[in-house]
Formats: sequence, C-alpha cells, structure tokens
Amino acid sequence: MLIAEDQTLIREGIATLLAQQNDDFEILPGAADGEQAIEFARRYRPDVILMDLQMPELDGLEATRRIRAVEQPRRHVPIVALTANVYEDDRRRCLDAGMNDHLAKPVNPDKLFDVRRAFPGQALSYRVGLRCDIARLLNAIQGRESGDAIS
Repeated sequence: MLIAEDQTLIREGIATLLAQQNDDFEILPGAADGEQAIEFARRYRPDVILMDLQMPELDGLEATRRIRAVEQPRRHVPIVALTANVYEDDRRRCLDAGMNDHLAKPVNPDKLFDVRRAFPGQALSYRVGLRCDIARLLNAIQGRESGDAIS
C-alpha cells in the first residue's frame, strides 16, 4: 500500500496503525506530494494507494488521473481518497477522477482497517522511520492534536 500524504505525522500514524494489524509488509517509501505518488506508483507498483487530495505540487485528484492515464489494462491499482472533504460532491469528484473509494479524515482506525482488509495479503509501501510516541500519532491522525491542520 502506498500512502500519499503530505503530512509526515499522518503518514507515520497510518503506516503504524496498519503495521499493527499485519506484520507482513514490504518496506518502501511513502509519497509526500502528487508528483511523488505518480513516480512511486510507477516504480513500486503498489497493490493499493491511499491518496490525500490536498498535497503540494500536484493534488490527489490530478495524480489519480495521471496514474489512470498510463495504467496497463490488466493492472488497475485501487486508489482510495484520504481527505477531510466528506460531502457527497467531494466523494463524486474522487470517483470521477478514477478513485475507487473515499476515506474521511480524521481517520477512523476501523475504517482504515476495513480498507486494509479489503485487499488481503497486499504489501504496505511505506517505511516507518520516524520514532514517535504512539499516542501522539493516534491523536494526530484522529484529529485530536491542536495546531495541526489536517487536509
């Protein structure tokens, strides 16, 4: 699973939560912007992509369109939106761009695990390198840490 999210703390938290559910994962980099997401999708060919919508350089919608434009017919990677935009109109824009599903931030761990379970046996494409306090990570991805704008 490739985690495309510009906020390091959120990437780390999601990767940590997913790793706690399944010890069997491949260690690859996470993407901090849409351009990296496209490059990493091409290079590492992840089985699933969690794609933030609001990232620098290139947003998640355009990154998804570009990934879909060069995708091989028999190699359709599921892309799940990761966003604070939770209205039906936002969900429709995600689907219209080629995303398969929509996961709202702050991330509900149960819904994150549902995404993980929807693709059993897939490899996580993220390296957990930053040593952080787990409680701080969980609070941040669930939107409880003050001062962090989650987009």
